[in-house]
Amino acid sequence: MPPPVVQCDVCKQMVNKAQTCSTGNGKRACKIHDGVLQKKEELLALEKKSKERLRKQQEAKQKEILNRQEEVRDYAQNRCWACKRKALTKQQLAVKMLVANEKLEIKKVGTNLLDPSYGTHLRNELGLGDGDKLLVTDIYPIKGNEKAVAKLPLMTQNLCRCVQVVSLCQDCRDNLQISATTPDLELPSFEDLAKVGAFYEVFLRPEIREEAMKQVVAETQRN
Repeated sequence: MPPPVVQCDVCKQMVNKAQTCSTGNGKRACKIHDGVLQKKEELLALEKKSKERLRKQQEAKQKEILNRQEEVRDYAQNRCWACKRKALTKQQLAVKMLVANEKLEIKKVGTNLLDPSYGTHLRNELGLGDGDKLLVTDIYPIKGNEKAVAKLPLMTQNLCRCVQVVSLCQDCRDNLQISATTPDLELPSFEDLAKVGAFYEVFLRPEIREEAMKQVVAETQRN
């Protein structure tokens, strides 16, 4: 099979394609002509620059998407969906209080629940000053609260429709007049409480105490 031939854009002769190189716009020229190889290098440099620019644009776009996803995740998990203030879920609050209590035991400060100063020590461990309060969110169904949810930003409304609930702090719940039906729960027996306590001591407390110890060590190093 004969080798492919092309027309040189400089000498206009039909030559072996392997003896030519691209000069842009679909044209080719013999490598022996003045400036052809230089033109080839310029085209390669432009192509490399174009690919690098495209790569950076794609990276920037991907970073923007990841940042946006992180914003949505932070909004959904760590903020009140109405006022957007930083808040804790009840589960997060429970963990913080357990860790704070373990820190008090490690420091051997205010561990007596009946001691009036216990609350002050616990607030200090939670980073709360006088008059400060933790903002805590709770989950409410959107069913029966459609009018209240309609007052929220469109993005929040879409999120609520997806998960069929809304996460609000106490202030926003009251302002929006959100209603929540709380089922009648049977009080746990002493046996149930004992089982929960044993489960905590065996499976949860070691991790809680480890986190508390890390925080105590970090605080000691800072001081």
